[in-house]
Order: sequence, then structure tokens, then C-alpha cells
Amino acid sequence: MKANAQRKEFRKLDKSGLRERLISSQEELFNLRFQLATGGSQNNAEVNRVRKQIARIHTLLREQELAEVNPPKARPEPVKKAAKEEKPAAAPAKTTKRKPAAAKA
Repeated sequence: MKANAQRKEFRKLDKSGLRERLISSQEELFNLRFQLATGGSQNNAEVNRVRKQIARIHTLLREQELAEVNPPKARPEPVKKAAKEEKPAAAPAKTTKRKPAAAKA
């Protein structure tokens, strides 16, 4: 499953659904690690995929916890800035010539 499709699917789930997916993903990770240790599988990428999936689920659970504590405030409409008037181009800065350093004896 692609990561974007997976994220959309996870966002549709409530807390209990996310917790169930978390438990199943943790079991899957355990089994994959066990297979790697015993030589039953050579697919290291699958372990990384499941680890990232677990991290996504933890992130979504935390977002939901924070949303319960601090519900999002209604944001006011952004104020559009008036078009800036064009300023005349500044004169180039004057450069000064450096004096040669004094020779040390």
C-alpha cells in the first residue's frame, strides 16, 4: 500500500481503530524481526515500512489527543495587503579605495 493512501486511510479511523492498527502493526514488526533473526526472510525494507507505519499511527493518535485538549480556533480571514508603491531605484553605494597597509620593519 502506498504511503499516501495509507495516510488517508489512517486519518479516517477513530482512536480505537488506530489503536487496533497499532497493535497489529507492532505484532507484524515483531514477527518480521523474528524472521530476520532466524533467517526466514531477507526483506529489510519491510521492517522499515512497518516501523514508519507505527510512527504514523503514533503521530495521528497524538494529534487527536491534542485536538481534544485544544480544539482548533476559528482563524480570521487573512488581511490582504495593499499593493506597494514602487520606490525609485537607490543610487549605488560609493566604494572607497583601501589604503595600502604600512610595511612592517
